[in-house]
Amino acid sequence: SEDVIETSIKNVQEIVDKCNVEIPMGEDHFPRFDAGDPEETVRGYCREGWKERHIRERKDYMEYGDEVNRELPILRQCNYLNYICIVRDILHWCNDNGIMTGLGRGSVGGSTVAYLSGLTDVDPIEHNLIFERFCNPERVTSADVDSDLESDYRDKAIEYISQKYGTVYHVRTTNYVKEKTSVKKACSVLGIAPSMANQMSKNFTSFDDIKDAKIRDIAKAFYGHIQSYGTHASAILIFPEDPCKWCA
Repeated sequence: SEDVIETSIKNVQEIVDKCNVEIPMGEDHFPRFDAGDPEETVRGYCREGWKERHIRERKDYMEYGDEVNRELPILRQCNYLNYICIVRDILHWCNDNGIMTGLGRGSVGGSTVAYLSGLTDVDPIEHNLIFERFCNPERVTSADVDSDLESDYRDKAIEYISQKYGTVYHVRTTNYVKEKTSVKKACSVLGIAPSMANQMSKNFTSFDDIKDAKIRDIAKAFYGHIQSYGTHASAILIFPEDPCKWCA
């Protein structure tokens, strides 16, 4: 009835009026690896990798040292070093606990620092990969190291991360109403039989295909709206503290 609809609208408006959340943007709330200098920590990782990967035995060993010394100031300028320490710690914890990890994917493969630190097993100098695809001071973005680990033990890794680094949230995914789904929803609203709705959506290529103006208009109204939420298969967010405390 109209009374029910009017009451529902008022209740929704009341909820909206009570919501007053301001989320500060552009601030740094990353967890910290430790209280020390991350650059010195990463230099130590590179020294370890230098020995473990027997770099000194290679004819071009000087090139590795020169590249590390070139990359480190850029990584510091772009604020990547703390992130590298954390990713390295997580990967090594996995390896120490019998959890398999990948070789490292994406642009991080171009970093000799990442290679010697154990973030990747891809030698960027041998394969002539480009460091600036990973970290470029002229186009600074958030650090991104694509790491794979055994899915059966993912929960154990997340538990370790939450114990050491703070609050962990799973990244939410958003599913939107697609074109064919919008047609089915419009038919449902108008009481059209599901069999007819399925046939209509099956032959659908664009909204222009729908001859019935009422179905077309309602379908367009549904199209693009949020349909459901899900959980990302692997992505998580790590905060040193509960992020709700930063919201006014």
